Amino acid sequence: MLGLPKAIKKWTSDDSSFLRARKIGIGICLVVSLSASIIFYVRYSRQFNFEVKAERGQVIINRRDGEIINQTLRFIENNTSRGEIISVLPEGNALAFLTNRRINLRHQIFIPDFLDEKGELSVIKKLREAKVKYIFLVNRKMAEFGKDNFGRDFYTTLMDWIESNYEIVEVFGAPGQNNIEIGNDKFFIKVYKLSNPKK
Repeated sequence: MLGLPKAIKKWTSDDSSFLRARKIGIGICLVVSLSASIIFYVRYSRQFNFEVKAERGQVIINRRDGEIINQTLRFIENNTSRGEIISVLPEGNALAFLTNRRINLRHQIFIPDFLDEKGELSVIKKLREAKVKYIFLVNRKMAEFGKDNFGRDFYTTLMDWIESNYEIVEVFGAPGQNNIEIGNDKFFIKVYKLSNPKK
């Protein structure tokens, strides 16, 4: 920040020019910082103003997703017990943490191509052995990892197994739209309940 004032001092051979340039530079930095802080605060407070509370904490998230997440948390609290294993795919394990439930899978986020088919079968085995009653499928596009939609563009073996052994009991964010596809522009969370525990 002192580079320009020093250059001015060298160019003009005037100490007062150096001091003025430094004060102006500091003033500009303060104005820019203050303006950025105000803009950030206004945008954040308008978008992230929905409080979600659960047994193990609370978070402030955007209102668009907040009610859907809130409904999902209430469902977990009302339909499972503390310490019970649930699964949230492809990401969203905070649902388990906030409600004091457990996840029995090694990976927190199911990024495309992170697992090969053997890895998918290992996940299926863990879900089957634990007789996981509920799987929560979050509509989360993963285009930044090269593929968009869980169960359609990647991890199809795992999704086929889920659809063969579980039934959709709720779609928070798209009520009554059981066939809505992952990748839709609408945010939603599908709730799958174990229906065929023998497979």
